[in-house]
Amino acid sequence: MQYPDVVADVFGLDEAAGTVRLESSGNGIVAMARTYNETPYGTYGYGIAATPADQAVASGGSAVLIHLAQSADDDSGFRANLPAARFLLAVP
Repeated sequence: MQYPDVVADVFGLDEAAGTVRLESSGNGIVAMARTYNETPYGTYGYGIAATPADQAVASGGSAVLIHLAQSADDDSGFRANLPAARFLLAVP
């Protein structure tokens, strides 16, 4: 299945924020999210692949955030989206 807009297509909403948990009983899933802006010249933004639960940063662990910058002036520079999710893993 493919959902160009999972928020509208599955949940019937115009907009929302949150996470979606995906499970597969078959050969796996390919998933990604895209955040973008529409302009008269086209769209721009970024896409991010889904993170498998076994690759999530564990409690007390650390990760590296790349491509972030800080501006001394709040009216200039760039905005960054930092997606975060809480993974609940079942222990066998």
